[in-house]
Amino acid sequence: MTHGAATGHELAWRGAAMAAAHADAKRFDWSEDAFQWLMAVAERRQEFMAEDVRMEAEASGFPQPPDGRAWGAVVSRAVRAKLIERTRY
Repeated sequence: MTHGAATGHELAWRGAAMAAAHADAKRFDWSEDAFQWLMAVAERRQEFMAEDVRMEAEASGFPQPPDGRAWGAVVSRAVRAKLIERTRY
C-alpha cells in the first residue's frame, strides 16, 4: 500500500462504512439486521448479486438505509468473514 491518496477501492469502502454507520444511527442495528437478511438469502440461493439482496429486502418491506451504499458494508463484512465469496462481477 502506498502512502498518500486513498485508492478508489479504499474510498468506496469508507463511503460504505460511513453509510452503514448513518443507517445504524437512524435505525438501531440496521447493519446487523441487514447482515442477517443477507445470510438468509445466502442460505437459500447458491448464487446471487448484492443488488438481488437489496431488491428482495426492499420488496419485502425491510427498512432501507438512508444511503444505499450501506448495503456495500454489509456485503463486504460477509466477504471478509468468508461467509460468501465473489464469483463474478
